[in-house]
Amino acid sequence: MKRKKILFFTAIIFSFWFCDIFSFTINRPGRYVLGDDIIEIGIDVISIQTSNVILDLAQHTVAGGINGIVVEAGNSGIVIQNGFVAGLLNSGVLIKENCNGIKVERLQIAECGGPAVEILGTSTAQVSNIFVDYIVTSSCSLSPLSSSVFSAAYGKTVVFTDIVVNGVINPLGTVSLVKLDHCNESFGVNILGTNNTAAGIVGMDMINSSSCVFKNCNFSGNLALTGDFCGYRLTDSSSLNIFEDCRILAGKSLVAHTRGFHTANGCSANIFRQCSINALDGVSTYGFAFVGPANDCNIVRDCFVSKNFSSTGSMVGFLIEDSNKGKIVRSFAGYNMSSDGLAAGLQFTDSLGGDFWNILENEFLQNNGATASDSYGVLLQTGTGSVFIKNISSENGTIDANQFSGVPVTAVTLVTPDTINTIVAPWTNVGIVP
Repeated sequence: MKRKKILFFTAIIFSFWFCDIFSFTINRPGRYVLGDDIIEIGIDVISIQTSNVILDLAQHTVAGGINGIVVEAGNSGIVIQNGFVAGLLNSGVLIKENCNGIKVERLQIAECGGPAVEILGTSTAQVSNIFVDYIVTSSCSLSPLSSSVFSAAYGKTVVFTDIVVNGVINPLGTVSLVKLDHCNESFGVNILGTNNTAAGIVGMDMINSSSCVFKNCNFSGNLALTGDFCGYRLTDSSSLNIFEDCRILAGKSLVAHTRGFHTANGCSANIFRQCSINALDGVSTYGFAFVGPANDCNIVRDCFVSKNFSSTGSMVGFLIEDSNKGKIVRSFAGYNMSSDGLAAGLQFTDSLGGDFWNILENEFLQNNGATASDSYGVLLQTGTGSVFIKNISSENGTIDANQFSGVPVTAVTLVTPDTINTIVAPWTNVGIVP
């Protein structure tokens, strides 16, 4: 197949490189290989207007325009690979509606006002089979109007693998590092978001997106300056999703709230497995928060919430509010602290709480609030029909009743550490107090 080479014209002015050439349009199928850097001002740099194209940047740079590389609507069978995209007013790579079978791989994308990769389907013209692989970004989503670094809207089978999001600095906007809006049957594997700073930050933001799977996704060392920090946020009926081996570490909000996993407004039947939340810091801090209405049948299994901190509000490992019929199994909430409020391993809130949960084989250890009376292992304030079996609540403050507050006393055995081995099986729940 014929190789087509993009020539590059340069001039040296005051020791800066400057180039003013026409935008490059690809309107015939084939393989295209950049022979040099290509830079534009005021327009899209490269526009792909046909199907069945391989664009190989060959380690060169696309820079300077409104969008770096644009796949126009309705095209398919396109590969964009091997190079650098930088200094765009808006998106590094933009994939428009009704595209199918697009692969973006092995790129470094930096200093974009908008998303590094934006996948822009619509309700009447979805995108499908979009693969974004091995992309490293730095300092994207810089504009106060930008809301995401990787963004997909109205897509089916959108796949993000081996993604790094680093160095966002946006003190005026709330930025989602990865955002899925009305996407289904999509996947994220090996995603890392680290050292990003914005007014507010969401690691993984899911809006009305269902039947997706995420594995080994990590958000660490991210800072919200004036708004909330949330590791994973599910809203607007995002259901039937699986999160496995996903982590949030050292997320912080200076003046607002922090959340590890937050579900709201009709998000049901999601599974969280082998996930961990460590060293969050905010005005109030929650590890897992199931906040309704109609957040039903969610399952947490083999997860950890530890060493998190709240400065003035509550610190809760697992928060249940207006959510029903879920399960928390073989999970741990411990060593969490609030310096001026309540701390609890598990809380069913006093407003709406939750009904018919199964709380099985969990441990709640040393969740300490501002005082002993603010420290709880389990705090069941509102809700009926929940089952507590083989849970251990240990040294959450010094008040015996606060180890399983609100749980029927017939379901709890209180012991001291030196007598725990004398409990006769079978047993239900054990509260260990100093």
